[in-house]
Amino acid sequence: MIVQIVADIVGVDVEVILTSEPSKAIDGSFPYLETEDGSIISQTEAIAKHIARMNLASGLIGVHAFDHAKINEWIAWAQTTFIGPLHESSCQLWGMHSSDDAVFNQCVKKMKEQAKILDKWLNGKKWITGETFSIADIFLGSLMIPAFQMMFDPGFRKAMPNLTKWFDSFCLDPFVQRRYGAIKPCQKALKPAGVKAEKCSGHGHKQAPPKEAPKK
Repeated sequence: MIVQIVADIVGVDVEVILTSEPSKAIDGSFPYLETEDGSIISQTEAIAKHIARMNLASGLIGVHAFDHAKINEWIAWAQTTFIGPLHESSCQLWGMHSSDDAVFNQCVKKMKEQAKILDKWLNGKKWITGETFSIADIFLGSLMIPAFQMMFDPGFRKAMPNLTKWFDSFCLDPFVQRRYGAIKPCQKALKPAGVKAEKCSGHGHKQAPPKEAPKK
């Protein structure tokens, strides 16, 4: 969805193709983008930034060089500190990983510790880089959806006012709503159901994601 939201904002037509064929990316990964001349770009972040550069006026990759650096910083933060525990805890709740209360609780603890860092950064800011909605907001907001829907209960959200206000604004963005629909935070944090399951691949997905090809 991250790529589609970026494409919608910048006004680029992206055709999403579901395929059972092997990936054309050099590392065999999904998603990948195939341009009209046959060039291939893989990895969601790289694809999204490539599309965002097609319309710099959108501000999605930042207005200034410092903004661009902060966008890279926060996406890297999410990839190195937040995705890991989010992936494990979400897979346990979805029944895709075997339940392990100790591991689950540790993952949620780590997520909340990292969320406090983002809450502190967002103090006095509308969006991650300030007043301009960027790829960092789309990337982090998308990652936060399962956390808010399943693990960040009302008590924790109340203690994180800056993070909660930012996430609420993200959910109300029309481009976000077009792709994700209505996003409602949980009223009570969920716990694993105590099941054994096969380990899921990626971030909660068993099937290969679609490739994405822009059209003009």
